[in-house]
Amino acid sequence: MVFGIEKCKTFSIAKGKLEMRNFTTEDDDDTMEVTNKDEIYIYLGHMQSKQIKHAQMKQKLGEEYLHCTKSILMTKLNGNNTIKTLNTYATPVPTFIFGIVKWTRTDSENFQTKTRALLTSYICHHPRAAKERLTLPRQIGGRCLIDITRLHDKQVVKAVDKYIPLDLVRVNGNELATDEVYNNNVERQWSQKALHGRHPYDLRQQYVDIEASNKCLTNADLFAETEGFLTAIQDQVLLKRSYKKYILKQPKIDELCRRCGKESDAIQHITAACEQLTPTEYVKRYDGLAKVIHQKLAEAADLIVDRSPYYK
Repeated sequence: MVFGIEKCKTFSIAKGKLEMRNFTTEDDDDTMEVTNKDEIYIYLGHMQSKQIKHAQMKQKLGEEYLHCTKSILMTKLNGNNTIKTLNTYATPVPTFIFGIVKWTRTDSENFQTKTRALLTSYICHHPRAAKERLTLPRQIGGRCLIDITRLHDKQVVKAVDKYIPLDLVRVNGNELATDEVYNNNVERQWSQKALHGRHPYDLRQQYVDIEASNKCLTNADLFAETEGFLTAIQDQVLLKRSYKKYILKQPKIDELCRRCGKESDAIQHITAACEQLTPTEYVKRYDGLAKVIHQKLAEAADLIVDRSPYYK
């Protein structure tokens, strides 16, 4: 049996100092080389020398996480499956170092920021849309992406008796907030925004069915790009004339609709109130909806076998 001495090195520490000494086997007089002070080794997946290399570990896992996220976004899965795949394969990449490698709230927020940047670059998230919606459940208008900061707190902060000073998500300073309380807090932050908060305000009206209103996010199998565009419309952050004038503060912009020239070029006007679009685009939209309903009824009655995707 060959031990494989050429693949081995020694690492000796005496009183906190690295000692440069080789090790020679008794039988074969083979010598194990000594590890130099700048060299590292991998133990249980963690990069170490005299101590765990926290900065190098976070950098390596960050690169691996971004590579995994890009690979998933390039698959062109539908929106719901894209988020599920990110939660299943990309998010666990940094989690195995929680509780071992020094991890701060800033590190978690950096991961979240890089994730949103990648979603934006692959047209799955609008850069000006509400970031709170990404981590909220789909049933209330979110997209159900796991919050890495929340995941860290659930895995580490809740498991130890000694809480860290930056733990800001516990209720009454004693225990970690439940998922329901956490979601309520995030939803409240979303609702309190002047522009983004208009959509959750509309959803809370008595005449609105929240579950039915969010079916497009839970059951529609929309493309990830379509989901991102839809949430941007609901958040009213598309670059329309009224947005440029009142949000971006460009006073020289003419806010009137480019089609009818009578009303402000706002999202509500473009989607449902422009008299120039009524006989054309609105009719096409309603006809498209009627085709989907017609196909569903035909399927239910076993009148058709082949089913066309909604976008066709």
